[in-house]
Amino acid sequence: MLASIYSQSSRFSRSAAPRQRTVSVQTRSWASEAQKKEDHANLETSTTPSGIRVVTYGTSNESALMTSIGVYLKGGSRAETSHTSGFSYLVKELGFRGTETFGDLAVTRILEQFGTQASVVLGREYLGYALDAPRSKIYSLSPALGAQFMNIDLHDHVLRDRKYQAEVAARDALTSPTVRLVELLHQEAFRSQTLGNSIYGSHALVHDHFDPYNHAHPPATEITSFLENQIKGNGVVVVGTGGIDHATLVDHVEDLFQGVSKGETSRTKAIYTPGESRNVLSGDSYWGLGFQGVPLGDAHTATAQVLQALLGEARSSTRDGPGWGVTSILNQKVMGDDIEAMKAFHIPYSDTGLFGIIAAVQPNKPAAASLDRLVNELNQLKKGEISAEELTRVKNQAKSHLIDATATPSQVREWLAHNAMSTSGNVQSPAQVMKALDSVTAKDVQTLASKIFTQPALVSLGDAVFPSMEQIRAQLK
Repeated sequence: MLASIYSQSSRFSRSAAPRQRTVSVQTRSWASEAQKKEDHANLETSTTPSGIRVVTYGTSNESALMTSIGVYLKGGSRAETSHTSGFSYLVKELGFRGTETFGDLAVTRILEQFGTQASVVLGREYLGYALDAPRSKIYSLSPALGAQFMNIDLHDHVLRDRKYQAEVAARDALTSPTVRLVELLHQEAFRSQTLGNSIYGSHALVHDHFDPYNHAHPPATEITSFLENQIKGNGVVVVGTGGIDHATLVDHVEDLFQGVSKGETSRTKAIYTPGESRNVLSGDSYWGLGFQGVPLGDAHTATAQVLQALLGEARSSTRDGPGWGVTSILNQKVMGDDIEAMKAFHIPYSDTGLFGIIAAVQPNKPAAASLDRLVNELNQLKKGEISAEELTRVKNQAKSHLIDATATPSQVREWLAHNAMSTSGNVQSPAQVMKALDSVTAKDVQTLASKIFTQPALVSLGDAVFPSMEQIRAQLK
């Protein structure tokens, strides 16, 4: 029944004639591209004739209970224009909400009958749909993933309802100061273009533009065109983890996406052009300082992870024990009675990255002193003041966080997808990244700190007094 639900006519063109099989997947010439890494689990990658990349990770054996498969499109909010702003977030809300011929409830009932957990993820560079299910059921469910892109339900009443839900969800997400600060830092770092496009749509960052009673929505034809520009061979990645057989998954991918043409999904280069944004609001105050980070696949990607762990995070009141930033620079040297919480982050993308530090200011406290302390510590890092003992500690923490982030089939699937969508070369396994973290030296950290801690982007929320971006730049020696 599931296959019949997801094999109806599609909005997107597909080959009318059935694909003829003449050889097995093991003997195809392109299958020899698969790369097996000598890890505790196998990492295999292949590229189909149409350009779709297939990645599997894990041991293909009968003992695996839960498996995970995700289909990802190279796009996300980065691919949007001023006219299509928010389209990706709307498509995300349409995920697993039915097809052209079967409604929301019918699809949900079938997926739950198989014990499936469905998820949709949207990033700045990709949009993905994924299913987690028992190993014995996962291949029967794979047509559901293809339908999310090839047979999406864009009837008028569905679009009207999901557009409203998308706006409510976007507004709710942006009530989080952390989310809002990170969004604003991207906007100021990349001047509201490419990576500066908000995941939630440009209108979402301005509350006055939100009108829950305005049910106007983009025409289905425009959303179809937006997706068709992304559903091209080199813009699709399929990732399977937790006991997925690579050759079998490749076979399913060719069946599900036989109508996808080989082509390039282009990206406009992201240019770091830092700016400043002051948002004077009543209530609590927050600040964020951003810098140009490192892209995925760069020689300094692992160093950026170590530098983030070195700065760490801090909170004024916590019962957390070891492993949560107690010995970090932010907690030991920057934290004060004027700060409630602060945290460093690094987000790598395909051609650049964003390194940032965000903080919540204590009520009725000035913000300038905390920024002065932070800038002083960044200058110390540029001088190379890090001991061997401290370097070992932060590398171990970085590795621990990586293990935690890839502990389950769904987590490692998401991690691999982000890497595959952001790099054109070989996808690295978690074990390979561990080795890269081990090789980072104190000199590497100093070199990277000297390179990136120069031209900041600055954002602030609240009515506290903040120094200007020019003042901070002058302090960064």
